[in-house]
This record gives sequence, structure tokens and C-alpha cells, in this order.
Amino acid sequence: MELKTARLTGILLISFILLGYSGRTVAQNVPNMIKLDKAGIYIDKTEVSIRWWNEYVWYMYKTYGVDSEQFQSTKCDSAVFRNHYNHVFLYPYTQGREKMEKYGFSSGDIKFLNEEYDRHPMVGLSYEQCVAFCNWRTEMYNKVHKKKLQFRMPTSEELRKASGLHRVKMSDNGNDEIASDAPASELGTFRCVATLLSE
Repeated sequence: MELKTARLTGILLISFILLGYSGRTVAQNVPNMIKLDKAGIYIDKTEVSIRWWNEYVWYMYKTYGVDSEQFQSTKCDSAVFRNHYNHVFLYPYTQGREKMEKYGFSSGDIKFLNEEYDRHPMVGLSYEQCVAFCNWRTEMYNKVHKKKLQFRMPTSEELRKASGLHRVKMSDNGNDEIASDAPASELGTFRCVATLLSE
């Protein structure tokens, strides 16, 4: 029961973060984003977190089912994730004590995903997975806002500009994000940019 309550609370919080307040309608009011330039481009202050990615995974799982192509496409490179965090990424179909034991997950894995994952960037993603997340974020945001935003992957130039803004938190090495005109990084972390769509 505690796990279900925690999961529901997490989903509500992430919906709040990803979609913003229902009354806010412009990009600068999307939580975690900052204006990048005069052209009206905004960028995430931090890389997409494990918590954000988990919200996306849950949506695909609940909407399309565990065997669907949509859900299967959300699976990260488990070796990269484990090597980076020393824990595994828990998927919805592995929830519950019996299933946890069946899949060999430890109490440390559960604690990490339930208590700490919102503070760390998601890793082990391909460029295509990042693009799919941006498209999903666009769809989710635009369902509840009058002003429409287009979320996409940043270019290398946009990442360079972001690295000069003190309110944007870059990765430890500053090169972990996947840019649309650059090769995917070893870790596969990323952030989104957003532009206001014309009426």
C-alpha cells in the first residue's frame, strides 16, 4: 500500500513538473526552464531526471501495455544505468515484493528509485529515445495549455549558450547531454528546449 501511495504521489508531482501550473501558458513559466535567448527559446535548467523519465515510462506502460512497442522503446541501456548509479532502473512490471525478488532487485535499488532518483539525470538513453520523450512532453503539455509549446532536443550551440548561464546546472563534465547535431554521449543524458508555437 505504501508503494502504491508513493507511486501516485510521484506521478502527481511529475505531472506538475512536466506540465506546469494549469493557469500558466508561456515557456518561461514551465517549471525547470529558463530563457536561453531573445528568439524565445527556453531550456531545461537540469538534465531530464530519472523521475521525469519514470513518468514517461509509466505513461507508456499504462496506456499501451507491457508488451507494446511504445513501452518497450522506453527501456534504457541497463548496463550504463547500473555502472553509473550502482543500481538498476525499476520498471512498472517489476513492482511488488514478489516480483522484485523474482527479478533480483535489492532493497537498495528500491530505495534509490523511490527516494533519490528525482535528484539525478536519467542515463543510458539513445538519441531516438530522447526525441521520443520530447515529442511526448509536447503532447502532454499542449493538452492542458492554451499557448502551445514544441519541446525538442537542443543543438550543440544551444547547449554552449546554456553552459554560460549561471542558473543552468550542467553535468559534472559538461558534455553528457545529447545534442541534435552531435553524437550521443556515453551516458545518454539530455535536456529539452522549448519554443512557443505560432497561433
